[in-house]
Amino acid sequence: PVRFLGRISRDPFGELFRAHLGASGVDLTGCVSADEPSVLAVATLDEAGRAAYSFHAEGAADWRWSTAELTGERVGDAVCLHTGSLALVHDPGAGRIEELLARASTGATVSIDPNVRPGLVPLERYREAMPRWCALADVVKLSLDDLELIRPGETAERACDAWHAAGA
Repeated sequence: PVRFLGRISRDPFGELFRAHLGASGVDLTGCVSADEPSVLAVATLDEAGRAAYSFHAEGAADWRWSTAELTGERVGDAVCLHTGSLALVHDPGAGRIEELLARASTGATVSIDPNVRPGLVPLERYREAMPRWCALADVVKLSLDDLELIRPGETAERACDAWHAAGA
């Protein structure tokens, strides 16, 4: 069984998201219905198939977690907890998500995908956070494009060695 823990807007995009997840059998009981708008991301592919994104994210629901909303009860008895992307780097919720991961890591496998978005968040934020995330995570998923952005010019092997030493 899969459960999604997120803040989903009550706007039309949020309703589409809920409908799609529900049709896929995803448990949405851990979600918060949010008054803020959904993030809108527009992706375009270049000739090599690499995506470029345009974000419409100001004041969006996704990362506005409050301490009261992001509780261990929402995680429940999950055996694996995956997070990533903008929720991990966008305030005010980023720190609260890291706190939740720290609590959950004692009983669940924690997986993180930074899913770097330099057009929306400064790269330094990802670079500074990676050691903390590796200390919290059992698994770190990272594309080669994201690796190049976070650790320019470094081989995947060297980056993995550093992140394994940090805890992943």
